[in-house]
Amino acid sequence: MAVVLRLLNGCIEESIMLIKKGIELFRKIGSENNEKIAFLSFIFLSRGFELLMKNIIICKYFEEKKEFISSRILENYGHDLIKLRIRISKNYEV
Repeated sequence: MAVVLRLLNGCIEESIMLIKKGIELFRKIGSENNEKIAFLSFIFLSRGFELLMKNIIICKYFEEKKEFISSRILENYGHDLIKLRIRISKNYEV
């Protein structure tokens, strides 16, 4: 269990790093107007948010069911940030 929690923590740290890098590159777009920088900034942001949202889903599932979500269920979301956001929104409605 401790190993899995360390892995999740590592994934969360990686997602934060990717988001920060994406924002950093995004800020450079205006000054350098470089298509490669724009492309990379969106790749970093997209991957960072995807990883963060999948970790939120994993943690919420574990909190409710006391077991980890199957990779098959998680794979159904693929890389679709909208589906991930909808799932998270439904899980945290008040």
